Amino acid sequence: MIAPALFSSATAEWQTPRALFARLHREFSFTLDVCATRDNHMCPAYFTPEQDGLRQAWTGTCWMNPPYGRVIGMWVEKAHTESAGGALVVGLLPARTDTSWWHDHVMKAREIRLLRGRLTFVGASAPAPFPSAIAIFDRCRRWTPVPHVYGWDWRAAARRLANCGRNGQSPAALP
Repeated sequence: MIAPALFSSATAEWQTPRALFARLHREFSFTLDVCATRDNHMCPAYFTPEQDGLRQAWTGTCWMNPPYGRVIGMWVEKAHTESAGGALVVGLLPARTDTSWWHDHVMKAREIRLLRGRLTFVGASAPAPFPSAIAIFDRCRRWTPVPHVYGWDWRAAARRLANCGRNGQSPAALP
């Protein structure tokens, strides 16, 4: 029998797995964490709940792991809007492809990476009860009318990146 707690959302905050962030940070060089706390921020510059990232201007290369509750649609809409103004926003999201926020905003991202397997978030004792995706909003620089969507085994990509120096392969040649 599967524990009922696995299907509930005891919290709307799911702290980013450090290895996943490290892999993405190597690729994007984030400058701002747009929805963080003093305890879980991933970048030196970040917005706390008190600063309300939804009311702030986002600039540079932004990391977004929004609260996964009912407000997630507002965060995804903000990412989409801020990318049109020049920010590059990379978001870790639950892959809820049946929601209006997914269709209205995520499907307008430049790229969507559907993560292989379930993530185990920081502090969790088990993997998440939902699949995850990385949405890359970069409309200003590389906009296309249809996003590039693919499955991404980020753990394997991180292993290949870690091993590339041992065999002389350039990290730029890795997927």
